[in-house]
Amino acid sequence: MLLIIVVFGKLNIRLIPQSLNRGKAVPGGVCGFWGACGAGISAGMFISIISGATPLKNEPWGLLIK
Repeated sequence: MLLIIVVFGKLNIRLIPQSLNRGKAVPGGVCGFWGACGAGISAGMFISIISGATPLKNEPWGLLIK
């Protein structure tokens, strides 16, 4: 995910620790245990970090579910 943030071109030094912490929170084997693809989870984290989305913000959160 960190590589995607760098390649995306919106690298902000504040985003690096946030992306690392979120990525570390996803356990190994997430596909089998949660039934959710790790790639999809990572994509959602990426959009959320880049856009500043939270469940309390309507516009960026809507971008995540499109």
